[in-house]
Amino acid sequence: MLAQSYDWLLFLTDAGLSQFIERLLLNPTPELAPAREAFLGSYSGKSGANRFTKVRMAASADEALRGYFSAHEAEIETWFNVISPREGTLEILQADLRKLAAKDWREVEQI
Repeated sequence: MLAQSYDWLLFLTDAGLSQFIERLLLNPTPELAPAREAFLGSYSGKSGANRFTKVRMAASADEALRGYFSAHEAEIETWFNVISPREGTLEILQADLRKLAAKDWREVEQI
């Protein structure tokens, strides 16, 4: 059922990355302040202070980013292009992820 769903390739556009950097670092929005603080603290040149990486993230930064992405979902979606699968869309990917996250596979029938 979901065999094709495991091979997705998304591309973050230059415009999307620029907009994120603008809002996180250059002209931060108040809602992203915890994420900005974690990012700047992680890349201060001091060893062992990483709180904003793909492996480790400060809880406050994670919460701020999740809230921001949720509140700006339609805009955030424009930052990405689906490279693979060829006929893939972000809507299809999101539906597949909801199916995979279902606690009870009977919920899949309702999605």
